[in-house]
Amino acid sequence: MNMFVIAAKSEGKYLYGYHPHIYSNLKQAENALKTMRKNGKLTERDKVYGLDGLMLVDL
Repeated sequence: MNMFVIAAKSEGKYLYGYHPHIYSNLKQAENALKTMRKNGKLTERDKVYGLDGLMLVDL
């Protein structure tokens, strides 16, 4: 996995929302998520997902 995004996903295939930035490093994505949660921009349902083409992959 070399691309990561921050998103909120339902139990099915649907997205509630996503942050429009693609990270090439898992650690960068996790740090960004932590910072945005602290600033109140994201909630606990948002998390880091790996991208496989255009599909979200749970990590």
